[in-house]
Amino acid sequence: MIFLNTLEMTAVKPDAHDHDREELVSIYEEGRQRAAPFEVVPPEQVWTGGVEFDAIFPRECYKQALLYSIGSTRKGKGHQLVHGETSLALGGHAWVEIPGGFVFDGVFQRFYRRDDYYGDMAHATPWYVYDEAAVHLLSVHFRHDPGSWWSLLELPMTFNRPPIHISFEYARELLAKHYVRSGEPVLKRLSKDDLASFAEILGIEFERGQKKADLVRLLMQSRENGK
Repeated sequence: MIFLNTLEMTAVKPDAHDHDREELVSIYEEGRQRAAPFEVVPPEQVWTGGVEFDAIFPRECYKQALLYSIGSTRKGKGHQLVHGETSLALGGHAWVEIPGGFVFDGVFQRFYRRDDYYGDMAHATPWYVYDEAAVHLLSVHFRHDPGSWWSLLELPMTFNRPPIHISFEYARELLAKHYVRSGEPVLKRLSKDDLASFAEILGIEFERGQKKADLVRLLMQSRENGK
């Protein structure tokens, strides 16, 4: 394993001052240099658009992976956002899997072969794999908290288990259940169309002409009934 100083790479406190941040960036830059022999460039230019090859983003794996995933030039290309863990950092990490066997790491702003990333380079272990359409849907609701999707959606932990695949349809179901769990005040802030969509996803019978208040009541009843 080439990232032997994982603890050193995460030793600076989140509220670090400019000097500490410079030190943190320097440490991550050393890590990127050690990974340099594994770097590749995807054959299609669509994958490299918007990548900041001269930048590095310590502790922004979830944010950078999400921003890359929802880039307009890559819409419909079939990539997947992955939340899991690697030897690149202590705790969770996020990256993007690209068709053709490539991985984009948003912290390093670099591409690697999937086999290397999951092998000796980073020992990546996926927990949750989000299809592109699911990413776009969830980002509308949880864009400011991309590192907590698994908690917000109450996804089960996957240690020592196969990763959980989140398709668009599964994301819709998870999102509906999330808002129902959030309670009546939150539901009241949603549009009538959203409420009707959630009711339909959860298999709740309702009339198309029902008022917004009725839809809120039906959704709350489904929570009480454990649906």
